Amino acid sequence: MDKTLERIFPGMTDNECLKIISDILFYVYDNPDTDQAFATVTEPEEHQNFRITNPACKPVRVLSVDHCLFSDDSFKKCDFVLYDEAAFCFVELKAVHRDVHKKRKNAKRYAEKQLLATIELFRKELGNFGGRDLEAYLCVGYRTGRPSILSRSQRAKRDFVRLGVKLYDGCRKEFA
Repeated sequence: MDKTLERIFPGMTDNECLKIISDILFYVYDNPDTDQAFATVTEPEEHQNFRITNPACKPVRVLSVDHCLFSDDSFKKCDFVLYDEAAFCFVELKAVHRDVHKKRKNAKRYAEKQLLATIELFRKELGNFGGRDLEAYLCVGYRTGRPSILSRSQRAKRDFVRLGVKLYDGCRKEFA
C-alpha cells in the first residue's frame, strides 16, 4: 500500500507525510504551528488528540493528509489516515471547548464533509483499498478516554454506508 500511495501522491515522501509507528500506545494531534497531524507517544494535554492502541505492536501507518499530503485549501480533506494490513481509517479532529451542543453539531457536519471528500478521493485512486476494512472517525470535542461508538446520525450513516465505510464518533482506535 505504501508504494501505491507514493505513486499516486508523489509529495508524500518529500514532505515526510508518512510515519510508521509500532508502539503499543501513541497519539495523533493537529500541531497548532503547522496545522499538520503529528504523532507522539506522550499524550498532548492541551490539544484535541486521537489515541491509538496497538497491543500486537504491529507497524501502523500515520499519513498526514491536511497541510502535508495536500497543502492547499482548494477542497475539504480530513486531518490524517491510519492504516495497517487489515484496516484503513480516516480521522478528522475538531476541538470543541465545553460541550455546547450546537457547536459540536456544526463541527460534526463540517467534519463529515471533510471525511467524505477525502474518502471519495482515495477511493477513486485506490479502488477497494486492498480489501481493508474502511472506517472513519469524527473526533469532535471528545476525550480519548471515551470509547468510540458507531455514529447514530442517520443522515451521515447513509453517505458513509454508500461508500462501505463504518462511521464512528470518538477519538480512539485499537488495532488488533
